[in-house]
Amino acid sequence: MTRRSSNGKIVFRVNHAPVTSDRFRSIGLVDAPSPPALAAIVTLVALTSQVPASVVSIVQNDQDRQCVAAGYGLDNAWPACRQTGPIHSICKHVARTGLPVVIANIQESALARGNRPVADFGVVAYLGVPIHWIDGTTIGALCIMDTMPRPWTDMDRVRLEAFARWIDEQIRIMASGLPAD
Repeated sequence: MTRRSSNGKIVFRVNHAPVTSDRFRSIGLVDAPSPPALAAIVTLVALTSQVPASVVSIVQNDQDRQCVAAGYGLDNAWPACRQTGPIHSICKHVARTGLPVVIANIQESALARGNRPVADFGVVAYLGVPIHWIDGTTIGALCIMDTMPRPWTDMDRVRLEAFARWIDEQIRIMASGLPAD
């Protein structure tokens, strides 16, 4: 569940008890065309961040895969099914920790060096922040990527976190008709 800390900030929980893929599927986050609202948001994210690619990824631990709920850019790189295995996922680190991942140059990053996005998609720089299920569980990431090294700024992170809150709200709206767990 989400809760407020003593300083009034909202605290989210990390994905230790994963939301099942059936829940994602029932609202169209996976195995379906991109929800129009999410597609519009990732387009706006990429354009305002001046990057070639932006993605909302859902990390499905119960399926050992990452699904692209919505993406902008890298059009020819993503498989038609919009999913990848964990070998392609940097977003899995965001989902696992519930914290932003900031990589200015993947070649110099111990976390991502050797990760397949570099070779397969041309990703060199990555900035990802958590997105959440309706109960506050971290379920994936909103990320921006560049094809060249990029020193991400605090403003880049803050902007992306604001967009992620908008994604969280869209997920809440999409799930509002679901029965409680």
